[in-house]
Order: sequence, then structure tokens, then C-alpha cells
Amino acid sequence: MVSAGFVSHEAGVVDLGLQVADAHQRRGIGTLLARHAADHARRSGAHTLTAYLHAANTPMLRLLARLGPAVHTRDGSHLDVRIPLGDTLADHAPS
Repeated sequence: MVSAGFVSHEAGVVDLGLQVADAHQRRGIGTLLARHAADHARRSGAHTLTAYLHAANTPMLRLLARLGPAVHTRDGSHLDVRIPLGDTLADHAPS
């Protein structure tokens, strides 16, 4: 399941929500869903994708790193991760 919605107080910023059932993780499903959501957000006028997650959530951090260079801001035990959305995320797709 994936969702991407505009953050109400930040124009052009879309928040990513992502969940893949445990039995189906580590197959690239989450990465494909996140890329699709980011591309849709970009086409809808977004310039930044953001995710707020626990700093120990290494699987999600690895997934977000696949989308492109990110800025991490620590908030206690959590991170606010922001990824600029360029013309395409294809530059960051695996070869």
C-alpha cells in the first residue's frame, strides 16, 4: 500500500506513506511503489518527497536512498527524510 499526499503547510511537499506485508518484503515491491508515488507527485506539481520514520527503520532508509539523494533531519528517535523530485527518478533506478 502506498500513499502520497501534499503536506498542508508546505507547498510542493508530498508525504510518502508505504507499507508492504512482511511476507512480501525484500522483493522490490516497496521501491516500485515509492517510485510510482514519487513520479505521480512530481507530475502533480510536487518538488519534494518527505517521509517521517523511526531512525532505526533501516529497510525504509535503504528504500528511500534508492530514490535519490536525501536530506535527513533528526527529531529525537525519528528522522524527517526529504528527497528532491527532479524531472524523473529514472536516474536513480537500478541498472
